[in-house]
Amino acid sequence: MADFTAEVYQNEFLPDGGTDVHAIVTVTCTGAGAAGQAGQGDAGEIVIVDTSGSMGEINIRAAQEAAVAAIDQIIDGTWFAVIAGSHEARMAFPVGQGELGMVQMDNSSRTAAKSAVSMFRADGGTAMGTWLTLAARVFSTVPSLAQKHAILLTDGENQHETPEKLTEAINGAKGRFQCDCRGVGSDWKVAEVRRIAQALMGSVDIIPSGAQMAETFETLMRQSMSRGVAAAALRVWAPQGAQVLFVRQVSPTVEDLTSRRQEVNALTGAFPTGSWGDESRDYHVAVRLAAKGIGQEQLAARVQLAIGDDVVAQGLVKAMWSSDDTLTT
Repeated sequence: MADFTAEVYQNEFLPDGGTDVHAIVTVTCTGAGAAGQAGQGDAGEIVIVDTSGSMGEINIRAAQEAAVAAIDQIIDGTWFAVIAGSHEARMAFPVGQGELGMVQMDNSSRTAAKSAVSMFRADGGTAMGTWLTLAARVFSTVPSLAQKHAILLTDGENQHETPEKLTEAINGAKGRFQCDCRGVGSDWKVAEVRRIAQALMGSVDIIPSGAQMAETFETLMRQSMSRGVAAAALRVWAPQGAQVLFVRQVSPTVEDLTSRRQEVNALTGAFPTGSWGDESRDYHVAVRLAAKGIGQEQLAARVQLAIGDDVVAQGLVKAMWSSDDTLTT
């Protein structure tokens, strides 16, 4: 059973007339266990590899090695699939079932998946929206999945679909799975890939050269397999009349969660944070209050981590108005 703690770091003192309260809330998880092993439902993984013509022989060979490295990290019993992406998305594994699907990892399926990956060829254009749409459809074939994670690799610009089509695909995939994205080389458009990663609660980074692909994929998959908590949300309560200015993750990666707000009640919003392993994350929470008199104090926010309906950690953000400049600056 995972244990969560929350610690609040702030200067609670505001000057006369001050309204904005800032706090860093550090949430720490221990004892998360392995993905799909904590009784919250099954885990699913999809490896999405750019196989467009721009990958070329060298990068496609490196991508094959990277996919194999990721496959080797998937825990037995995990549902998984592999998608080859070009100007269209294609199921690389499993195939031959007559319909979309996933299979559970074991020695046999691991060997078969590696064989399928060895058949990758660099050909065609790039339409990442089709890759996301297919991944969402594949994940939906296994109703028992509580944790759905994908790794996406690309090397080029999304030239073979309109920006509107990509936006439509991103919106269609949002909330259906998490996706860590990596771009190899220097020809891919960071803004395009960042849009995908941010919408799908994943990370984005560059792989400078093909030689580093395998190590990167191995690390990403190992991290995913260590996240035994399938999903959690940061809940922020603010008092009547207050305004939550923003909620941002600031460590270990920077992500603005503000637009992800889902209403719990009139005073509380939930901000999805995805799956968790044994780790700490820092959140910057900013709340605007009506100014009060010198010496008065107020609870500015209640920040909680919730798994489903269960609150597993809580931190309190406070405000106190003071005329002492040494306290307010």
